[in-house]
Amino acid sequence: MRGYIIILFLILFSVQATAQTDTLVLKNGDVLVGDIKKLQTGVMIIETDYSDKDFNVEWNMVMGINTKNMYIISLSDGRRVNGSLMTDPTDSSMVMIIEPGGIMSVKRMDIVFFKEIENTFLGRLDASIDVGFDLAKANEFRQVTSRSYLAYLGRYWGSDASLDIVKSKQDSVQTNRVDGSVGTRLLLQKSWYLYVSAKFLQSDEQKLKLRSTTNAGAGKFFINTNKVYLGTQVGIAWTNENFMYDTPVRNSLEGALGLGINLFDIKDFSLLTNTILYPSITEKGRVRLDFKIDLKYDLPLDFYIKLGYTYNFDNKPAAGASTHDYVLNTAVGWEL
Repeated sequence: MRGYIIILFLILFSVQATAQTDTLVLKNGDVLVGDIKKLQTGVMIIETDYSDKDFNVEWNMVMGINTKNMYIISLSDGRRVNGSLMTDPTDSSMVMIIEPGGIMSVKRMDIVFFKEIENTFLGRLDASIDVGFDLAKANEFRQVTSRSYLAYLGRYWGSDASLDIVKSKQDSVQTNRVDGSVGTRLLLQKSWYLYVSAKFLQSDEQKLKLRSTTNAGAGKFFINTNKVYLGTQVGIAWTNENFMYDTPVRNSLEGALGLGINLFDIKDFSLLTNTILYPSITEKGRVRLDFKIDLKYDLPLDFYIKLGYTYNFDNKPAAGASTHDYVLNTAVGWEL
């Protein structure tokens, strides 16, 4: 059976060279012909002419692949290359990456990410937005939450931005919380990167009109597979804080220690966490912490259900403010 499948996808690949389409052969013998868009978090997306929606294919179910386009490709050892993909005819567990300057051969499961290099701006974007609403008769409680995310990936760099909004009203008392970030990474070899980012927080609970934190440093992905990403980053940050009720402005130079974990290939579930610790350099004994976790369940047509939790801690807040603030929200969303 294995020999039959290999012969089958070799024949299809020879046809594909003329038709200028991408081809996938699955372990069960199914063949998909179309336009392979990307591989991310263990799932490949292929667009076909004979279906109104894209196919999502688990990467570990693929036995053969052949593409016509160029891709940004990341390997489990941290290498990043640009090229097209073709299964080795002599060994179906190996994939040949055809680069402009030559051919390299890697194990199929060592390929953890690839995305088609598109010339259009929209083709390089990833985006998602979700909205939640809570209502309770007691105390006339109302709450609206929204989370949005936007990312752009180039050949050697990537940028992303996020915005989380919470508006609550209870007994005619309204509270607001706005949490946003924007950042850029320069992607290096061996899973290293340099980054610059800015975070913004407005929180009635912590008496913050605006806290802005500018952060720069370096990071590395220590685990980079088709099931989990685990990375850390180290940097330095400058924080400026404007408070309510005429509290004096505070400025602080801080260290920035980050840890991020992304778990996927758990059926239709994925789990993303991010933690950043800010020990102050200029304010003795002050420590801040930002923590975020999202559990997502994928639905058809690119919709999803998400349970999210965000936590902020400051052991030396403004006078009269709470040392911590948190948001727990459930929402339905859609991603591009």
